[in-house]
Amino acid sequence: MSRPRTALALLALLVLAGCSAPGSVSFDRADDVQLADHATRDLPPTDAPEIGEPLHAAVENDSGTVTDARRVPFDTSVPVTHDGTVYELNDTVVDERTVPRFDVIVDYNPSELPAETVAFENLSARDREALSGLLTPGDREYDEGPDVQRTAVYESPSASTLAGTETAVSYRGETYLVEARRDGSATLRDYRYTATRIASVEAYGAALRESHEFVLDDVPTDQQSILRAARNGTYYAEGGDDEPFAAVVERFRAHEAVTEDDYAGEWIVRWRGETYWASLRYPDYSEEPTAR
Repeated sequence: MSRPRTALALLALLVLAGCSAPGSVSFDRADDVQLADHATRDLPPTDAPEIGEPLHAAVENDSGTVTDARRVPFDTSVPVTHDGTVYELNDTVVDERTVPRFDVIVDYNPSELPAETVAFENLSARDREALSGLLTPGDREYDEGPDVQRTAVYESPSASTLAGTETAVSYRGETYLVEARRDGSATLRDYRYTATRIASVEAYGAALRESHEFVLDDVPTDQQSILRAARNGTYYAEGGDDEPFAAVVERFRAHEAVTEDDYAGEWIVRWRGETYWASLRYPDYSEEPTAR
């Protein structure tokens, strides 16, 4: 199972903050519904680009299809929740094809323009999609030559105004030079998603607790201080030789995690009469745990 929402959020915060802490542990008090919330992800809203409607169709109408995907559209390794129910999603590639790929390049202040200008609204839908968001240069000054570019694919380049040419495109009173250069090929896939109901959110959390919860007892004083700090927020290891923290990591890794890799994991733990969702990061303490 991939890392659920708690670890993803923690990782994002650490990356944004430029944090290089050698390890950390945090506790969140959790009932069964909250355990399920930690261990799953929400079904994307129906207005989420490309993926929202097909996934809702999979849950509500047995299946939904994402077309023309250049990469896997949605990670199905973590269950999703929708209307108080937890579902497992599965995907199947139902079609695959190779299509031409182009680099679409925009020059905001060209020194020369082709004699003929094409209005943005007169371009094909695929050309407009390729240029979406690019024809907004902002206030800063630009050097001569190409300014922005993106990759686009065309199943039918002959239907494109842009593919393989330099084109003057007018948009909101300004004219830009657009060039679409052929750059190899890309593979497009159609994915069909199906959903299997697992349980209600509360029942799913209860099952997780029953299968994964372990009790922390006989905890030495130095480790208790770490757990108290984690219960009130987050404990950060004091360098790579924090022996009490290393002992906490070893203690947790001797039990089955909800999700775990060589650098981080999530556990359900009972300590002093309360159940917690525990998130550990241990990049500097990643030796194999000792079974106990």
